[in-house]
Amino acid sequence: MVLNVIDNKKQVIALICDRLNGTSFPKDQKVIVTGLNPQPIELGLGPQIIELRHEEADVSIVYHLLQEASQGNSPITVLSEDTDVLALLLHHVHALICNSPSPIKVRMQSFSSGRSIIDVNETIQQHAAIIPNLLAAHAITGCDTVSSISGIGKSTVLKKLKNFKEELQLGDANSSFDAILKSTCKFVTTLYGRNPDDDWSTLRATIFARKMAGKQHVVPKLCSLPPTLSTFKLHCQRAHFQTAIWKSAGMPDPPSMDPLEYGWDVDGDLLRATLIPSHTLIAPDELLKLVCCNCTTACKSAMCSCSKSRMSCTEFCKCKGEVSCLNPLTISPTFEDSDADEVEQQDDDECESDSM
Repeated sequence: MVLNVIDNKKQVIALICDRLNGTSFPKDQKVIVTGLNPQPIELGLGPQIIELRHEEADVSIVYHLLQEASQGNSPITVLSEDTDVLALLLHHVHALICNSPSPIKVRMQSFSSGRSIIDVNETIQQHAAIIPNLLAAHAITGCDTVSSISGIGKSTVLKKLKNFKEELQLGDANSSFDAILKSTCKFVTTLYGRNPDDDWSTLRATIFARKMAGKQHVVPKLCSLPPTLSTFKLHCQRAHFQTAIWKSAGMPDPPSMDPLEYGWDVDGDLLRATLIPSHTLIAPDELLKLVCCNCTTACKSAMCSCSKSRMSCTEFCKCKGEVSCLNPLTISPTFEDSDADEVEQQDDDECESDSM
C-alpha cells in the first residue's frame, strides 16, 4: 500500500539508488544504477554520457541488456518476475539474433527460490513464428497500462497468434491509425472465435445472438461482449502507445508521442484513461428492452413472453422468429432471407469448428 503512493515510490527508489552508489563492488563487476536521474551512473566511473529518458523500469532493463550485448558481453541473466519484461526480452533478443552475427545468450531468472529459469534463446526458437506480433498482442489484451479483454486469457491469445498470419501494426510509427485499427480488429475478432474479416458490428451482434439464444429474460453481461467500436478505438490507441514505447527499448529516448492523443487525459499530476462521453448509450433502447421467449409450442400459447409483451419474436428466441412461429406479432422473414440466414449459420459453424 505504501508503494501505491507515487511520492512514496519515488522516495524508496531514491533511497535504494543512494545506497547502491555508496556500495563497493568487486573491480571485475560492472554495476550501472538507473534511477530518477536521467543519466545512469556506472559505479567507479560516474554518470554515463548518454541520458536514458525512459520512464518504465521494464524498458530500462532491456535497454541496458541491449547495450551490454552490443559490446559482446554474453551470457546475460535478467532478474525479474514481470511478464512484460519477458515479452520485451523475447522481442528484442529475437531481433538482435536476426540482425547480429555474434551469438548472445540470455536467460530470465526469478527472485523467488524454487522457480525455473527461463532460457530466452530456447523460448524464441520454440515460438519464433509469434514473436513479431507478441508485444502488440500482449498490449491489446492487457498489460500494466492497458486493460484486459473480459473472458479472454493469455493462453487463448497465444493459441490464436499461432494461426494469425497477418502483421499487427500496433507500435509502428510509420502506419496510419486506420491501418493499425484494421489489423488489430482482425486479430481481436479471431480471439472471439470469428472470421477475421467480420465487420465489428456484425461480430458484436453475432456474439450477442449466441449468448441470448434459448434464454428467457436473460441479457448477457456487457463485459462478455466485444466493446463498441468507439470504445475499442480508445483501447487500441493506448495499446499502440504502449507498444511503441516497448519497441523503442533499444534507444535511450521513448518515441515522441503525446499520450493525450492516444487515449489518455490529464487528471492533476496523473494520466487517466479517456472515457467515452457520459451521455453515450451502452446499447439501443430497443435492445435494452428486448424480450425473448423459450417456447416449445411454436409460440401459440398465451404464455409466450413475447406475445404477452405484445412484441415480435426475434432470432434471439428459441423459435428464432421463423415462419413456424405462430406469434401473431412476429414478422416472418421471406424465403430468400431464410436462405441467406441458413448460409450465414453454416459459415458460422465452419468458423467455430476452425477455431476449436
